[in-house]
Amino acid sequence: PGLSIDLSGVQSNIVIFDVSGTGMNADQFVDALGGRDVLVSSVGPMAVRFVCHRHVNSGDVKAALAVMKDMLEA
Repeated sequence: PGLSIDLSGVQSNIVIFDVSGTGMNADQFVDALGGRDVLVSSVGPMAVRFVCHRHVNSGDVKAALAVMKDMLEA
């Protein structure tokens, strides 16, 4: 809830979400996820960057998405 992404722009292992619909700015969103052991970074006032690499598997991605969902629905 509150996140948006332009899937046509996803061409790599980097995904950038617009968090403006969450009621948080990027730094607040990063801090909230960091407190739940999901590490992301802000790349603008309302944009958050997620990066996958060879040590991140599909289970890790699903777990991070579940943490975000729980956080946003709280």
